[in-house]
Amino acid sequence: MFQQLKVKSDVDRDAQARANDPMSDAEDARLAAATELTRTERGVALRALAGQLAHQMRNPLAAIRAACSSLREDLSNEEHQQRLDMTLHEVDRLLTLVTGTVKSVSAKAEQPRRLDLADEVHDVVAIARDSIPHLGTVDVSGDTGIECSLPRNTFRASLFSLLDHVVDTYHPDPLRVELRRSNGRAQIDFKVADEYAAGAPDGFHQTTLVRSGDGRSIGLVVAERFARDNGGRLAHFVNANDSQALTLDLPCTDV
Repeated sequence: MFQQLKVKSDVDRDAQARANDPMSDAEDARLAAATELTRTERGVALRALAGQLAHQMRNPLAAIRAACSSLREDLSNEEHQQRLDMTLHEVDRLLTLVTGTVKSVSAKAEQPRRLDLADEVHDVVAIARDSIPHLGTVDVSGDTGIECSLPRNTFRASLFSLLDHVVDTYHPDPLRVELRRSNGRAQIDFKVADEYAAGAPDGFHQTTLVRSGDGRSIGLVVAERFARDNGGRLAHFVNANDSQALTLDLPCTDV
């Protein structure tokens, strides 16, 4: 009994010391922010994959079903008709599965809010240091005070996913993140080499717009989906010496 009371006393004392420690409060807040960002990223990734699943499977399955239905009408052989009936049944089952999966991960649209892009980038980079292995130096520079109206949680999740992809693919050290604004649009450049002129991309040519469904990593799928849903784009640039840049381009009207 005495031992139990002593243990309880020690626990209470530790809890009280933790409650009075401002560093502990900051650590708790940081861990909570990291947990929330990870949860949001997973949700965004799941919805992006569901959309990709619908696009890549539902349309071809519908085309197969239409072709099988048309072919069945032209057949007089009962055995062949039965085989097509089995095929149509399986196609209908897959269509139902795809449709149900897409509906099950649908979510209420997040409302845009006023964001300072530099603050959000710095915050996501700080959180990523505990979550992304091999994250080296990240230099954030460019225009300050860029404010846009964007859905905050999904924007942060997209930044995190893009950062994770760049680190995993290119292993840059340092990674340069540059913010720019021009003509009512904001650009966030993820640059993975030292040889860069101001602006992405002086000295670069655009090689492709990043699109979902073409074998891209989940990080790119998440970022591309966010950009597209918010009137923007994700572009990949490369220059003559193979330096890479991924640019998240978003509308940024006055807020």
